[in-house]
Amino acid sequence: RPWKVKSPRAYLDRAATPARLGGLSEITSEQLPFEFMLNVLRLNEGFDIGQFEAMTGLARGQIASQLGQAQKQGWLEEIDVGRWRPSELGSRFLNNLIELFLP
Repeated sequence: RPWKVKSPRAYLDRAATPARLGGLSEITSEQLPFEFMLNVLRLNEGFDIGQFEAMTGLARGQIASQLGQAQKQGWLEEIDVGRWRPSELGSRFLNNLIELFLP
């Protein structure tokens, strides 16, 4: 994943050069659940557990406790077997919901 220089002044100084990108970071397996949820929970249709496994290479057990916690909070609902999406409450607290998946 590419990242940019944080300082606005430093970024502007480098804007027209390849150095505008600060560097590249590799996403670790511990970060994959968060990265996956960061993308799919913003979509209205939610996600399927099979999709999680296929895109991350991780087993569903890796996120079972977070799914349970999100469901108890009322932030996530299972709309079909293995298909999840944010509830209305979860949509309002989307940052909190996604935060559950941080490593």
